[in-house]
Amino acid sequence: MNTPKSTGEAWDKLEEKVDSLVEALIEEKSLPGMTVAVTKGGRLILSKGYGYALVDGTRKLPMKPCMRSKIGSVSKTITGAAAFQLMKSKNIDPKSQKLYGLKGFFGGIFDADIDIGIKAHAPKSAQWKKWYEKITIQNLLDHKAGFTRSSGDTKDVAKMFGVSEDEVTLEQEHRYFLRTRELLHEPGTESEYSNHGFGLWALLIKKMSGKPYADYVREDYLRPIKLHNAVRPQRANPDSCDAYGHKFNNNQKPEALPFEESTLGMGLAAGGFTSSAQNVLGLTASLDKKYTTAELDSMGWSGNAKGRLSHSGSIDGGLAYVVMFPDGYRTSTENLDLSEVHVAVAANIRGGDLSSGDLKSLTDEIAVAVPASNVPATFDIWKQGKSVCSCEYARHGVPANQYQQVFDEAAQSGYRLEWIDGYTDDGKAHFNVIFRTNEQGIAWVSHHDMTGTTYQQNFDKYRDEGFSLDHVDSYVVGKNVLYAAIWTKSSGAFTAYHGSTAEEHQKSFDSLTSAGWRPKVISVASVSGKLRYTALYTKQAIGSFEARSFLTPAEYQTKFDQNKASGRHLHYLNSYLHEGTLRFSAIWAEKPDVSGSKANHGLTAEQFLTRWEDAMSAGFRTRAITGCEEGGKVRYAVYWTK
Repeated sequence: MNTPKSTGEAWDKLEEKVDSLVEALIEEKSLPGMTVAVTKGGRLILSKGYGYALVDGTRKLPMKPCMRSKIGSVSKTITGAAAFQLMKSKNIDPKSQKLYGLKGFFGGIFDADIDIGIKAHAPKSAQWKKWYEKITIQNLLDHKAGFTRSSGDTKDVAKMFGVSEDEVTLEQEHRYFLRTRELLHEPGTESEYSNHGFGLWALLIKKMSGKPYADYVREDYLRPIKLHNAVRPQRANPDSCDAYGHKFNNNQKPEALPFEESTLGMGLAAGGFTSSAQNVLGLTASLDKKYTTAELDSMGWSGNAKGRLSHSGSIDGGLAYVVMFPDGYRTSTENLDLSEVHVAVAANIRGGDLSSGDLKSLTDEIAVAVPASNVPATFDIWKQGKSVCSCEYARHGVPANQYQQVFDEAAQSGYRLEWIDGYTDDGKAHFNVIFRTNEQGIAWVSHHDMTGTTYQQNFDKYRDEGFSLDHVDSYVVGKNVLYAAIWTKSSGAFTAYHGSTAEEHQKSFDSLTSAGWRPKVISVASVSGKLRYTALYTKQAIGSFEARSFLTPAEYQTKFDQNKASGRHLHYLNSYLHEGTLRFSAIWAEKPDVSGSKANHGLTAEQFLTRWEDAMSAGFRTRAITGCEEGGKVRYAVYWTK
């Protein structure tokens, strides 16, 4: 496999050594790619992406340092830390708080299920009743509850309780486990790795906090340390910072796996998160400031006598490993000082000849390379601002009845809506949207499916509250023109109108542009053969520009080529249907300056996704996605800039 040049930032002397180690492993094990990160004393001194985020036949997309991959059981370090934070706030002592029995955290709600399990496994279960009453919640973190490894098949749980798989609750999952699984040994006496035991924290955190596990972890643990978008469950619809997982095919070549939604049950708490290596170390950096090595050890990390802490993760599509060396740690053989060195690696594949042991060896070799690299105490990629990843989440063809869910999930994860385009497919509204991570914390609001009256009311309301109209789109459903709009908190000058006829629009356009206003949006909707214009103007300096609002696809392409030759790039794009014919409204402008631009139109949904992935890997940003149904087929137009 021809491996691309690695990307990212690092201290030069350390980078040279790490590059040679990682590239050798990728070559030896035929890996698609991985992210690697190193910190020293809480300073990020290396963050890089190697190989590919996607290998799909001859199509390959490079890995970038901020790209998430599946980290498997490294997710337990997230659950353990969130659990400790919550227990501290509730004054719960995990070593004394029992799980079952009259004084147990669960009280007696699982007593009947325990009795069923004891009866099913008699006579070897004679001591189990006493054993269950000894289990503490700390035993779940250190794998000493005596539980078996796995929970069981969700299909079997659903069958037992007469529900669909989607309806299975955390309580039912645990009830099934208690009824069907053995208790392997007396609690606290032996360590037996249990995904179910750790996954049970999904239920504990829900009961302690009053919030679903995923919500508590995102809002109360990850958001305060600004990792709520960077570290998250996998989604069926990826953003530009998601790497594909892979498996080895029969020829031992990497084969891409489809994105799937992570379970929000026990599987998420035990192994369902995705992250880059850099952001895994963002987690460890926050832990280092709050907890002692002994406390970290009790959260589920694997430790040795000298205080070295580590955790591995293995799941379909990903393999990860993270190690932390405490203050004062020295190697046994060469007496190298590894004080406060943390290393994380995350590969986007599992299987073949690759093992967790390979990643353990790699992280140890990287760690021992740090002392000789003489990294200055002032070198910190985080403080330099070079580690910030702007992730783009673009969706096309979202049905109106699913849009609010997409919107809510994106907003909760720290994205800001930058573009919305409405269109009709088979008589029903659909949306194309572009979200981007909101690093600046810009306040914003958005509404869709507004009538003209509602839009005007919201326009007046948000203007009075200090918001500026940032984007607006008009679209037709039935015989009604509806509006979708985005407002941001800013003081920029703007003016707008909606529902204008072609003549009214032209008059306003001429008057405003002659007064120094420049068009940002010219959205057109056609109802009963009549055109209605919605426009937004600002005082932004865009240099020379050209705006056209009634272009056929051929005319649009001609204008595109002419403007490109004149040094102007797309500034806005909108498609609509007028009397059965596809039309485009477009604005080309000389500024702001861009280092590159490209555009496509007439794309199918599949073609759009491929072009979008290629554009993201090449460093472009999507500026507009517009869709239109013509002759029973939806086609998309899009443009990107750098």
